[in-house]
Amino acid sequence: MKYFIGMAVTLLLSTPVLAAGELEINQSPLTLVLSDQNQARVSSCADFIALRKAGETVDALPGLSDPDGRAAEAALFSCWLQAYTIDHTLFPSAAPKPTLAEVVQHFPASAAFIVSDDEKQDVAKNYVGKTIADYTPDLKARDDRLESAASASGYVLDEYYAFTDKQGHQLNIVALV
Repeated sequence: MKYFIGMAVTLLLSTPVLAAGELEINQSPLTLVLSDQNQARVSSCADFIALRKAGETVDALPGLSDPDGRAAEAALFSCWLQAYTIDHTLFPSAAPKPTLAEVVQHFPASAAFIVSDDEKQDVAKNYVGKTIADYTPDLKARDDRLESAASASGYVLDEYYAFTDKQGHQLNIVALV
């Protein structure tokens, strides 16, 4: 049985401003705006995972430059992934990486890059049960990406992780950017 989790976040290797195992930028804890609009400060993966296990989700990372924001997102994702694989007793797998075409034919249209509320409503109303490929049918391969001239958008398969549990069930995580 295969499971896919899609991440539409940019995953980069942690930059020097993030200390190993810590969630600090320039020696300051990260400030997170949570889904209930409260703020929390985290300085370690343990802090972040405790928030997530308490049901909190992150809406924003305020006050960070673009590079620091991307590094913080990558570090938070890395914390989550490590905790998830430990909690679910998952082991790295050598499963082959799917092609970008396979991913956009699998992911729901709601995972497509959407830039306006009108577009979001259109997808919710007219593309239920459809894929990114259905929503953006003119996607054409160009180098390592799929691009749409009509919607001025494109996709790159940025990261891929594969895991297997003790029963042989496979979990594949992909990040589209």
